[in-house]
Amino acid sequence: MSENDVWQKYSAVTSESAARPRLLETLNTFFPSFAGMALDLGCGGGRDTRELLKRGWSVDALDANESALTLVSSLQTNDNRLNLIPQHFEDARFEKEYYDLINASASLPFCSLKELKVLWQKLLSSLKPGGIISCDFFGINDEWNDGTHGSMSFLSKADVEELLENLKTESLAEKEMIGPTALGASKHWHIFTCIARRI
Repeated sequence: MSENDVWQKYSAVTSESAARPRLLETLNTFFPSFAGMALDLGCGGGRDTRELLKRGWSVDALDANESALTLVSSLQTNDNRLNLIPQHFEDARFEKEYYDLINASASLPFCSLKELKVLWQKLLSSLKPGGIISCDFFGINDEWNDGTHGSMSFLSKADVEELLENLKTESLAEKEMIGPTALGASKHWHIFTCIARRI
């Protein structure tokens, strides 16, 4: 199965799933009665985009996989609050101080470490002062950190803290567990979930 086929299957399998718990925590804690402009980076089949739209947000949904964006396009609202961006992360350009919220659910780990550092600075620049970035990173103990999964990034806690050093860290949790992937295989996960605010 090609990489594109894998992502197409992933998007289809997860498109009807509930929004990720970290995003729900972010919205319930920091935006209980506010809906602004959000970026869903690596939106996949749209599970998080759907939740954002339901709560009144305007959403730029970015993904390089056309089949994913086809699924997400079905979420378009009558007031056109959904904007689809068919781009790879490294090609993306964002307006300065544009987003109130950036959501990156299990997408940042699929950048090489070099690409991640460049992308991270672009993302922070696109956040409004006081804006929130809510995201996941894979830790160095993750099973996929075996050299066979292409250009990915696996971070230590110190690496994550370095990325967050110029932000106000609202939440940083580390978890290791055995659990299924979206496609059903079981693996050892090492995940950092982060919620941080641009000062």
